[in-house]
Amino acid sequence: MCTFAAGIADARTLHVGDKTFILSQTKYTTPSLAFGVGNEVWYGTLTISPLTDTLHIKHDNKTYSLCEPFTDTENYTYDENGRLIGADENLWLKNTKTNAIRTDFYASPKSRAELIMRWDEDYNETGRWFFGHSKPDKSSGFTFSINWNKTRGYNHRLQPWLCAFQSSGCTYTYRDTTPANIKFTKQTYILDAKNRKFSIGTQTITGLSRPSSDTTFRPLVLFGYSNPTYANVPYNNYIYMYEAKLYEDDVLMRHFVPVPACMRIGDFVVPENGMWDIVEQKFYGNSGSGSFIYGKDE
Repeated sequence: MCTFAAGIADARTLHVGDKTFILSQTKYTTPSLAFGVGNEVWYGTLTISPLTDTLHIKHDNKTYSLCEPFTDTENYTYDENGRLIGADENLWLKNTKTNAIRTDFYASPKSRAELIMRWDEDYNETGRWFFGHSKPDKSSGFTFSINWNKTRGYNHRLQPWLCAFQSSGCTYTYRDTTPANIKFTKQTYILDAKNRKFSIGTQTITGLSRPSSDTTFRPLVLFGYSNPTYANVPYNNYIYMYEAKLYEDDVLMRHFVPVPACMRIGDFVVPENGMWDIVEQKFYGNSGSGSFIYGKDE
């Protein structure tokens, strides 16, 4: 049962069973749950991220959950103007095989990507892309991927590609021919075109080829890859991403941290689980289908 009530200072509240939601005359999300009260319109915040024990509404074949905007000062730090400037290092965003985030950042020969992540899914022989941009035939690109192929004599092959946007393919490979737990371990992955290297934790490959031009086709994608044919391609991964930084000529251009649905950042309310860019002070949501899972390591 849903009922209205007048709250403090003439605010409006919506009662759903034993839960109470404060309504606002500011529309924070699109769509929002709207109510006309006299000549006024009051809004309830909706999220596409699935929530339990709340009101659910179906709109355009999508199910939305009613939520209460909140501020998290335990896991996040803010400046004096309310901008988000830091996050707990144990927070993560996990994809569910169909999710990806388009970063709106285009790589060049001076780009660098630093990702902190882990994954927990065994892979078949078709390969997986975690990040980046590639040519349609996957022969080259600024990407990081994995190939799990025991028939070729290795259990997994980590593939950093720095020959982005060139006509000739050139794949550079780090191989581990023995079973490893690297996929279960939180690691820092660095793909550095300017300095021609790729590293995983303390392991580094140097001397990689660097593209001679910065002709770009698609922006880099987290949890997948993009190419001239597809704007974003999520792969069947289960990646836990803790942080992602993108640099251009050593200047930080993007700094992504996970944020949950309905968290308030200044005057903005996060509409779904996704990533917040500290540099731009901008939210980046799912550009695939389904919903990301937000969580924290204990």
